[in-house]
Amino acid sequence: MGLFKPAWQSKNIEKARRAVERMTDQQKLKLVVSEAKFPEIQALAVNKIAYYHTQQTFVDIATSNYDVIVCMAALNKLTLENHFSSVAESRSHLEVCMAALNKLTLENYISDVAKSSSHFEVCMAAFNRLKSEKYYYDLAKGAFHVDVCMIALSRISDETLLKTLVLRDAYKLPVCVEAVKKLTDLSALGEIALSGRSKEIRIIAIEKISDQEILAEIALKDKSWEVRLAAVKNLEHQETLAEIVRNDTDKDVELVAIEKITDQSFLVDVILEYDKIYWGYSGEMPVICKKALSQLTDQRLIDKIVRESTQERLKEVALEKLTDQQCLAELARIYSNADDFSTEIFWESIIDKITDQKILTDLSKIQDNLKGRLKIYTQMDNCDKKVIEAINELLYSSNWSERRKGISMMENLLKNDCIAAKMFWKLIAEVAETKHEDIHKGHFDNGGNQSCHGDHNDHTDTGNSITFPPYPFND
Repeated sequence: MGLFKPAWQSKNIEKARRAVERMTDQQKLKLVVSEAKFPEIQALAVNKIAYYHTQQTFVDIATSNYDVIVCMAALNKLTLENHFSSVAESRSHLEVCMAALNKLTLENYISDVAKSSSHFEVCMAAFNRLKSEKYYYDLAKGAFHVDVCMIALSRISDETLLKTLVLRDAYKLPVCVEAVKKLTDLSALGEIALSGRSKEIRIIAIEKISDQEILAEIALKDKSWEVRLAAVKNLEHQETLAEIVRNDTDKDVELVAIEKITDQSFLVDVILEYDKIYWGYSGEMPVICKKALSQLTDQRLIDKIVRESTQERLKEVALEKLTDQQCLAELARIYSNADDFSTEIFWESIIDKITDQKILTDLSKIQDNLKGRLKIYTQMDNCDKKVIEAINELLYSSNWSERRKGISMMENLLKNDCIAAKMFWKLIAEVAETKHEDIHKGHFDNGGNQSCHGDHNDHTDTGNSITFPPYPFND
């Protein structure tokens, strides 16, 4: 370490300036550029470096972290377009980069600056000097700033260039997405829908096409469920939709597919296929099955579901959709003589949906069960509420005094020549006869059991038993 410091390193700027002005040694001048204490002294040294030195020396200085005046001094020593381009593309000071750009005259170098400069302002200044679509394409393909890519893309109208960008050249997803949106060529869109590099790109292309063959291939084969879903939304081909419902692994895709199926027979097939599987402990209807049933409108096919389903919940929901009176009448006949509680309840649900009075009348004639005939009667337009009340009291009350009230009500109705009362009185007698019970002699005890004692004329009340009154007509 020596005690002597060169004059150009002096803290006195004028002393340093005089020392550099006298300097001719090129290596010392380069040393001054890198180690002098004042930017003005560094810039002075740059100006004294001879031109016979490689231009790269000035490029290195211009693109370094030196002060602006040092970089500008180096830039002003440059003469070649490629060197101006290197400075303009660098991370040097914005002012230096902009000055370098202004020195460029060749469009290919200007395009390089627009594509690669770290300064957005420089990129846009360079972009605004471009006129050729081929340079716009190059920028859209891979400019450093995505905004530059997007602005360049907005200047491209050639469909072939747009397709190539999407399928091969563009590096940034937003550019690809926007390029697909600009495309109108259906062939190009179909190719992108099949082989686009990302699911986002494929989905946008799918949304713009209607080619059923392409959509079917995508809906059946694409690995992304989102892409398959987009294809299904535009798909109309019924057989393909049916295959998707049967085979796709994603419920959302299946659900959209089933929504687009109009073939009623296939909907029935789907429902009955689900009928065969276990619905879980809760018995909740599977979503696909529920959707298929909601789209079923053919009454004969709904009737088929009611008849063939083994799932109680499915039968109930299908019955809710059934309105055809003849179908309901046929079902009522099938379930008319139910021998278990659940079947009886289902039969009553069928009767609740029948409004055709002739059908109700016909059903009442074949109904052997008194309770069943009573249910049918309540659906008829000429239903007498008093008759219903009397019969309910008579047949279903557990208290003997309430049964006696029902008998009394029935007697009064008979005295007033109530046709419905006559009909049910006779029916009670018929039911009793089939059970080998003499209802004219019998009476009901307080436990609800009918016993046979007393003769035809015995109508007395003995304790907790009530004598059932005889039928008072000769017809």
